[in-house]
Amino acid sequence: MKQKKNAATSRIDRGPLFLRSAGYVALLLFLFGFLIPFLWERSGVTILPLPLGALRFTGLVIMITGGAAYAWGAAELAGRAGKTPAQRDRPTALVTTGLFQYSRNPMYLGVILIFLGDLVFFETLVYLFYALGVWGLFHLFVVYYEEPRLGREFGESYRNYTSRVPRWLPFGLLNP
Repeated sequence: MKQKKNAATSRIDRGPLFLRSAGYVALLLFLFGFLIPFLWERSGVTILPLPLGALRFTGLVIMITGGAAYAWGAAELAGRAGKTPAQRDRPTALVTTGLFQYSRNPMYLGVILIFLGDLVFFETLVYLFYALGVWGLFHLFVVYYEEPRLGREFGESYRNYTSRVPRWLPFGLLNP
């Protein structure tokens, strides 16, 4: 027999969910914003240098913006849909608030911003190709897995959402 949860129980259950979401955010920022670029730089391999001088520090702002977009999206998913960014967690609601009202995939865009910040900060165009390749994989995943699954789970409300909100960028940019 299923037990009904009261508001206090729901708040307690959300605590670990937010911690797991924060763990995903921290892992993503550490891996893609620091560890991979750091190891690449330590290797001494220089491919397609992009000397920017002091402008390179704007890359940190871009990385932080991407990380913030990812974290905001993760918080929206945890708070409104009861899930972490992990694909194995099924959403309990369709999230259309926060950054999700401007893009259906703000968290993926946040990851791409982190890579573009790496490009600027580490002064190498390699990260541009990395960002484009990852975006291509995200696009295929979204089109062939996420969107059909969300369409099945949320039906008409998801179709309405997709008609209002672009897949990638607001203002019709890069939206097939």
